Amino acid sequence: AALIGESCSQLMLRDGRGNQRPLLAKMADPMNGKEGARGSGGGSGARDEADGLSFVDALASFERRCAYANAVNDFLVAFETASIDPDATRTMREKRSREASSPASANIIDAGGFGAAAGPTGSFPFPFTGAPRIADERDHIPTDPASYERSLSGSGSDIGDGLALQRKMAAGLQTLSWHHVDVEFPGYLPLAHNKICALQRDPVMEFLFKDGEFIVEHQAEYLLAWVREQ
Repeated sequence: AALIGESCSQLMLRDGRGNQRPLLAKMADPMNGKEGARGSGGGSGARDEADGLSFVDALASFERRCAYANAVNDFLVAFETASIDPDATRTMREKRSREASSPASANIIDAGGFGAAAGPTGSFPFPFTGAPRIADERDHIPTDPASYERSLSGSGSDIGDGLALQRKMAAGLQTLSWHHVDVEFPGYLPLAHNKICALQRDPVMEFLFKDGEFIVEHQAEYLLAWVREQ
């Protein structure tokens, strides 16, 4: 932690101490802070302020939640993390296989917003080529928090198993409804992390990241759609 800093330690799930779960694991647990819920890390031990707070309930107070995820070329945030799905890469690969055999099932929007960016066969281009695009949009139906808690009973501590911990965190966040948008910025450079938000602090950044402007417009449209419905 001294070398990478406290924030990086938390993002890498390396801030757990003793029997304490990492902070982000607590924040993703829908039972955290509730009476009768599991202890920290699946056993006894010291508790801190985060153990008494229900972060998922706070997230649930929003009318809608939308998660944008870079499927390729993001060197900071993995596709699995951004899409709240530890199996996202495999799921995308299987979806591409289905769409390659059934072009009519493709759900791809290019940077102009005018339909499929795939080739005439309906197959996805290689990640190094093609136009920036929304590769998929879907709604997640929330799972039952009680079922989530029952599925973890008797599973023991998740502190030492990174993948198991990530799956539990994803399962906790999946107790809420989400609208998922998977984005692809093809190219030879891993610039998607800043492209997805069209970061433009100066002319150089504008040149590098302006490809993501259509995603920002998509985000604005998603937010405004709810306002228009009221």
